[in-house]
Amino acid sequence: MYGQPHANYKVIGEVKDPSGKPIEGIRVVVAPGPDHPSWYNDTLYTDAKGQFQKEQIRFSWPDEFKDGTVQFEDVDGDKNGSFKTKVLKRSELEVKQTAKGQGAWYGGDFTITAKTKMDKAD
Repeated sequence: MYGQPHANYKVIGEVKDPSGKPIEGIRVVVAPGPDHPSWYNDTLYTDAKGQFQKEQIRFSWPDEFKDGTVQFEDVDGDKNGSFKTKVLKRSELEVKQTAKGQGAWYGGDFTITAKTKMDKAD
């Protein structure tokens, strides 16, 4: 058999301020873990509703995200308010398998859901 084992990942989520108002322009970095090079990370930005989504991210196997994190960083200055950087670990995220794998090469489909509130910067 030739090929590479793989799994399909989708990431969705939303970011709000402490009062529950959506925050636009937050950089969201989805990283599989410390053992992977930074080019493996996927970067997204929140929209006007504070939401983000990407259908296909780069991880290749179901347990590749076992040490993963999602980092939220305010990168637009005061434009939408100033907020402290926040990191959610794998244990703080919802990861659901949405389709079963088939044999040794296809590990299935997964959805990572990351929702958080960011504290205002001092």
